[in-house]
Amino acid sequence: MESSLHGTAHYGLKKYRLVLNLSYYDKALSLCKNYRVGQPILDWHVYLITQRVYSLINLDRGEEALFAADYFEYLHKYSDYLFALGYACAHIGMFQEAVTFYLDAKDAPLTLIDGTKSYNADHNIRVIREQLGAIKPEVNN
Repeated sequence: MESSLHGTAHYGLKKYRLVLNLSYYDKALSLCKNYRVGQPILDWHVYLITQRVYSLINLDRGEEALFAADYFEYLHKYSDYLFALGYACAHIGMFQEAVTFYLDAKDAPLTLIDGTKSYNADHNIRVIREQLGAIKPEVNN
């Protein structure tokens, strides 16, 4: 029987194709969509969906990672989810959308991984703005 720890181990070992082929991912995605809005989502749903987003990005399949947007009405309160969506958008050049998701992540009431609500979101927004020439990069002395 597959477990979510199995997927986490594959992800940690950078075996992204194995992560995407685990059957419980599909089951978790379907369970998530079967929740009614307002019903609590289990933390492992958020982990599995965000892990799938990052796996697709790491396989250079960033546009496919936008599948996660289909779960917005269920997961929009999780900074981890919003951060992953922002990362997917930035990866494929949708920078304004990425900044919007990062800003939303900072205000999200729920978080599973430290940093998705604060310093990581701020850092990524700054990097995007620097890349677009909106601000000059800081020089460390």
